[in-house]
Amino acid sequence: MDYPTEHPEEVDWPLFRERLEDWRRLAPLFYGDYYPLMSWSIARDALLAWQFDRPDLGQGIVQVFRRQKSSVEAARFPLHGLDANALYRVTNLDDRDHPNEVSAKELLEAGLRVTFDQPRQAVALVYERI
Repeated sequence: MDYPTEHPEEVDWPLFRERLEDWRRLAPLFYGDYYPLMSWSIARDALLAWQFDRPDLGQGIVQVFRRQKSSVEAARFPLHGLDANALYRVTNLDDRDHPNEVSAKELLEAGLRVTFDQPRQAVALVYERI
Protein backbone atom coordinates (compact mmCIF):
# COMPACT_ATOMS: atom_id res chain seq x y z
CA MET A 1 0.00 0.00 0.00
CA ASP A 2 1.33 3.42 -0.91
CA TYR A 3 1.09 6.07 1.76
CA PRO A 4 1.02 9.76 0.85
CA THR A 5 4.13 10.37 2.93
CA GLU A 6 6.06 8.08 0.57
CA HIS A 7 4.89 10.16 -2.39
CA PRO A 8 4.98 13.82 -1.36
CA GLU A 9 3.90 14.95 -4.81
CA GLU A 10 0.51 13.26 -4.19
CA VAL A 11 -0.20 15.07 -0.92
CA ASP A 12 -2.64 17.96 -1.00
CA TRP A 13 -0.40 20.17 1.15
CA PRO A 14 -2.80 23.13 1.42
CA LEU A 15 -5.51 20.77 2.69
CA PHE A 16 -3.02 19.13 5.04
CA ARG A 17 -2.03 22.51 6.48
CA GLU A 18 -5.70 23.47 6.85
CA ARG A 19 -6.48 20.26 8.76
CA LEU A 20 -3.40 20.68 10.95
CA GLU A 21 -4.53 24.20 11.84
CA ASP A 22 -8.01 22.80 12.62
CA TRP A 23 -6.46 20.29 14.98
CA ARG A 24 -4.41 22.98 16.74
CA ARG A 25 -7.44 25.22 17.13
CA LEU A 26 -9.95 22.52 18.13
CA ALA A 27 -7.86 20.22 20.34
CA PRO A 28 -8.45 22.32 23.51
CA LEU A 29 -12.22 21.87 23.10
CA PHE A 30 -11.89 18.14 23.77
CA TYR A 31 -10.74 18.93 27.33
CA GLY A 32 -14.16 20.35 28.12
CA ASP A 33 -17.29 18.92 29.65
CA TYR A 34 -18.52 15.84 27.77
CA TYR A 35 -22.21 15.30 27.04
CA PRO A 36 -23.52 12.28 25.14
CA LEU A 37 -26.39 13.61 23.03
CA MET A 38 -27.99 10.22 22.43
CA SER A 39 -27.67 6.64 23.59
CA TRP A 40 -24.69 4.67 22.37
CA SER A 41 -25.49 2.05 19.75
CA ILE A 42 -23.54 -0.21 17.44
CA ALA A 43 -26.52 -0.62 15.12
CA ARG A 44 -25.69 0.08 11.48
CA ASP A 45 -28.78 2.29 11.15
CA ALA A 46 -28.01 4.48 14.17
CA LEU A 47 -26.70 7.97 14.75
CA LEU A 48 -24.07 8.78 17.34
CA ALA A 49 -23.70 12.27 18.77
CA TRP A 50 -21.80 14.01 21.55
CA GLN A 51 -20.78 17.45 22.69
CA PHE A 52 -17.65 18.83 24.31
CA ASP A 53 -18.24 22.20 25.97
CA ARG A 54 -15.66 24.64 27.34
CA PRO A 55 -17.70 27.09 29.43
CA ASP A 56 -14.50 28.92 30.36
CA LEU A 57 -13.91 29.70 26.66
CA GLY A 58 -17.55 30.02 25.59
CA GLN A 59 -16.83 27.42 22.90
CA GLY A 60 -17.49 23.81 22.13
CA ILE A 61 -17.80 21.18 19.46
CA VAL A 62 -20.57 18.77 18.51
CA GLN A 63 -19.76 15.62 16.57
CA VAL A 64 -22.49 13.56 14.90
CA PHE A 65 -21.99 10.33 13.00
CA ARG A 66 -24.54 8.86 10.59
CA ARG A 67 -24.00 5.15 10.14
CA GLN A 68 -24.16 3.50 6.72
CA LYS A 69 -27.70 2.10 7.01
CA SER A 70 -29.25 5.14 8.70
CA SER A 71 -32.12 6.81 6.86
CA VAL A 72 -31.97 9.94 9.03
CA GLU A 73 -31.28 13.03 6.91
CA ALA A 74 -31.68 15.63 9.67
CA ALA A 75 -31.91 15.66 13.45
CA ARG A 76 -31.93 18.10 16.37
CA PHE A 77 -29.77 17.72 19.46
CA PRO A 78 -30.42 19.88 22.55
CA LEU A 79 -27.07 21.13 23.83
CA HIS A 80 -25.78 21.49 27.39
CA GLY A 81 -23.75 23.97 29.42
CA LEU A 82 -24.42 27.08 27.34
CA ASP A 83 -24.93 30.61 28.67
CA ALA A 84 -28.73 30.76 28.42
CA ASN A 85 -28.74 34.50 27.61
CA ALA A 86 -26.05 34.42 24.93
CA LEU A 87 -25.98 34.26 21.17
CA TYR A 88 -23.73 31.65 19.54
CA ARG A 89 -22.03 31.42 16.18
CA VAL A 90 -22.27 27.83 14.89
CA THR A 91 -19.97 26.71 12.09
CA ASN A 92 -20.10 23.41 10.23
CA LEU A 93 -16.47 22.55 9.54
CA ASP A 94 -17.45 21.32 6.06
CA ASP A 95 -19.15 24.64 5.24
CA ARG A 96 -17.05 27.29 7.00
CA ASP A 97 -18.22 30.13 4.77
CA HIS A 98 -21.78 29.99 6.12
CA PRO A 99 -21.80 30.17 9.93
CA ASN A 100 -25.16 30.65 11.65
CA GLU A 101 -26.01 32.80 14.64
CA VAL A 102 -28.33 30.96 17.01
CA SER A 103 -29.67 31.87 20.44
CA ALA A 104 -28.66 29.72 23.37
CA LYS A 105 -32.35 29.29 24.14
CA GLU A 106 -32.90 27.59 20.78
CA LEU A 107 -29.79 25.42 21.16
CA LEU A 108 -30.76 24.39 24.69
CA GLU A 109 -34.46 23.79 24.06
CA ALA A 110 -35.12 22.99 20.39
CA GLY A 111 -31.60 21.76 19.79
CA LEU A 112 -28.86 22.15 17.22
CA ARG A 113 -30.10 21.09 13.77
CA VAL A 114 -27.74 18.75 11.94
CA THR A 115 -28.27 17.68 8.34
CA PHE A 116 -26.63 14.90 6.37
CA ASP A 117 -25.92 14.74 2.64
CA GLN A 118 -25.27 11.01 2.55
CA PRO A 119 -25.13 7.86 4.65
CA ARG A 120 -21.93 7.09 6.54
CA GLN A 121 -21.11 10.72 7.19
CA ALA A 122 -19.55 12.61 10.08
CA VAL A 123 -20.51 16.20 10.85
CA ALA A 124 -18.54 18.44 13.19
CA LEU A 125 -19.99 21.76 14.31
CA VAL A 126 -18.06 24.30 16.36
CA TYR A 127 -19.86 26.93 18.39
CA GLU A 128 -18.67 30.04 20.14
CA ARG A 129 -20.40 32.62 22.29
CA ILE A 130 -20.69 35.98 20.55
